[in-house]
Amino acid sequence: MFHVKFNDGYKVDIPSKIKCYDVVELISKNNISIVFKVIQSVSNKAFAAKVIPLNHLRNQKSIQTVDNEINVLRSVRHQNIIRCYDAFNIKNERNEEMKVIIEEYCSQGNLLDYILKQGFKGENEKTRIIRSFFEAIAYLHSKQIAHCDIKLENILIDEEFNIKICDFGYSKNFNSKYNENINSTSIYASPELKKDGKIDFFKSDIWSIGIALYAMETKTFPYKNKSDVISNKLDIEMKNEKMKRIIMKCLQRNPKSRPNANELMNEEIVSMNKEEENRITQQIGPVTTNVSTNEVVK
Repeated sequence: MFHVKFNDGYKVDIPSKIKCYDVVELISKNNISIVFKVIQSVSNKAFAAKVIPLNHLRNQKSIQTVDNEINVLRSVRHQNIIRCYDAFNIKNERNEEMKVIIEEYCSQGNLLDYILKQGFKGENEKTRIIRSFFEAIAYLHSKQIAHCDIKLENILIDEEFNIKICDFGYSKNFNSKYNENINSTSIYASPELKKDGKIDFFKSDIWSIGIALYAMETKTFPYKNKSDVISNKLDIEMKNEKMKRIIMKCLQRNPKSRPNANELMNEEIVSMNKEEENRITQQIGPVTTNVSTNEVVK
């Protein structure tokens, strides 16, 4: 049994075995969920189990956030987006109901910790990660999905040092790109998310990409707080001119002036020649776009 206490004081007991998965260790927790490393009994393979105590969710909107993440993960399949294998409900010994999402396990943690603790091994590794980052967002946008919570903490790294974008609770899947605001408090959030009115969430994602790139390059943030995002003019001091150009394009105050995700793929810092593109295609194969969260893990 794992005893977990949330920051607001809420306590919950997590069983040491969840269906066919043995719970090994706590990986992380936030305001609504706890992530464990688990081992599947049959295959002895490691997975991540995101556990959400339903009694702890404060309102219907929080419940919708959980359902939204599962629905989005059901609709996508990309080599740089976290893969979901199953989703189900369980109860602990106190009869407290919890939602469990089984995802692929990323042994190297998140990109923020990776950069701060050891840094990129060289420009080639950084370029490969940025390219994969852009490809994943371009794929999501092509599916009419805006992530809405892009940050380095939501980019995981697997054992082969491939990135996996995760945490789709705030994402929006829609045919019309304009929708109600989400009032984000993240330092990565665009200025328009802090105001009333209609939002182009796809271009808001591009702003967040700019903040993430700045953090990758400098290990700091261009703004100290939310008010700075709204009021301050950005002045970037950076030796890497190619990176600086991309960041400046992403952090345009007017969302219409920002590039789209496909245009980011044409930037010099991530563009591939035809030979390299063919090599990568042969390695990863064509992308399949539909997957069920009820897929059997073998």
